[in-house]
Amino acid sequence: MRLDFRGSETEQLYAALGAGLTEPTRSTMDPVDFARPRWGTALFVTGVTLAWAVVASIMITLLPAVNQKAADYARAAKCDASITVPDCRTLTSAAVAHITYRTDHYRYLWQNDDQRLELQLADGTDLEAHFDGTPRWSISAGEQVTAEIWREHVTAVSVQRQTEQTAVNPVYERDQDRLTTIGLWLIALAFGIGAAVLIARAARYKPLADYKLTVT
Repeated sequence: MRLDFRGSETEQLYAALGAGLTEPTRSTMDPVDFARPRWGTALFVTGVTLAWAVVASIMITLLPAVNQKAADYARAAKCDASITVPDCRTLTSAAVAHITYRTDHYRYLWQNDDQRLELQLADGTDLEAHFDGTPRWSISAGEQVTAEIWREHVTAVSVQRQTEQTAVNPVYERDQDRLTTIGLWLIALAFGIGAAVLIARAARYKPLADYKLTVT
């Protein structure tokens, strides 16, 4: 028996059910093909993919400058505060005036605890050391630390022979930017694969009226 259903897809389905198709059937339909096309979703995901790719490309264009800054920092000589050397990494003693902590939450998925030290140098200069996370060492206000200063920023702090890079340390910034760039490209790749799958499924879609259903 051959059934030729006409009308809208909803009407075709009701007609099939009304015909009492309880016996095995043969059809060329693929369950994937039966789904309605979602061109809007496919185009949206494609747009998101392009957006992530643009952001990742911008990060790539910034990497040379970041790498150069890290190289300058690595080549800079370490010097004492009493010795004036152009572009050196000055090591000086500092007192911890105040310690603050801040916890950042991202949609309850993860949290990041930041530590900030307000340092006072021997000449009365106040500087801030900002750490992404909590350093391995424990410290309290009033203690003495050794601060590394490069281009007017605290790039590292040493406490009891344990040294921690700050968030503005050029080497730390370079490593973080590289990881961020890789992560952005992986996200863009994932969205790109999703967009390709959605486009392929939408392209394969055929209305139910295009199929012939044979009941045996």
